[in-house]
Amino acid sequence: GHDSLIEKKWIARKKLTFRKLPYQTWDKCLVPSHFYSERYISAMGLRCEQIVYSGQPRNTILNGSPCGRPITSALNFTPSRVVLYAPTFRSYTSSIKDQIKELLILWSQKSESELLILRLHPLDLESVEYESLPRNIINATSSCFDMQELLLSSDILISDYSSCIYDFSILERPIVLFRFDDEKYIASVGGLYSDIPTEFENVSLKSTANAVVECVLQSYLPPSINKNKEPTFNAYAFLEEIGL
Repeated sequence: GHDSLIEKKWIARKKLTFRKLPYQTWDKCLVPSHFYSERYISAMGLRCEQIVYSGQPRNTILNGSPCGRPITSALNFTPSRVVLYAPTFRSYTSSIKDQIKELLILWSQKSESELLILRLHPLDLESVEYESLPRNIINATSSCFDMQELLLSSDILISDYSSCIYDFSILERPIVLFRFDDEKYIASVGGLYSDIPTEFENVSLKSTANAVVECVLQSYLPPSINKNKEPTFNAYAFLEEIGL
């Protein structure tokens, strides 16, 4: 948006075509907190009256649903833990392709009873060859499972800069950040709003595939950690109440 030097160039080119920016077509913008609203107003040029503090409707499932594991129902073994790897999109693909391949190889060699679910960004579908994945790795990139279902089904999340980190933090479960390209990624998007490792508990920062796998396999997950969290907020009911 307007806060990124990279995107400011795109915005300038867009204005030359006399077409509206996507943000200019919005009547309202739903945000979960003031943490988000300040950034949305700045990045998208929104007015305060356009902001609706509703929570994220997509996160309602994380705020009270029992933790079922539909994706594991078709397996021929019962995993001791489910780990979700969901990296964000990069405009460059070579480095992430190599890192994903290395992580999958290491996982297949070192993990015995844990299941790894791979959920790539839709624009990264060609980053990995999936023909011969071992039984303890599932490619859920193009599956029918919603991302929130995958988060709810997982004991641990591996990601990097993706917003799914904030969604998963609702569950108060361990997060491992696989950030092997900080400098390159931050330069490609024009900067970050926050330093995620300093904001949450239960977050580990790693820069190599081997360190990520070792961290995940050695991490401790308390058995009582939010497996049946009580509902605290229903965003859909709130939106219906205010007429949206």
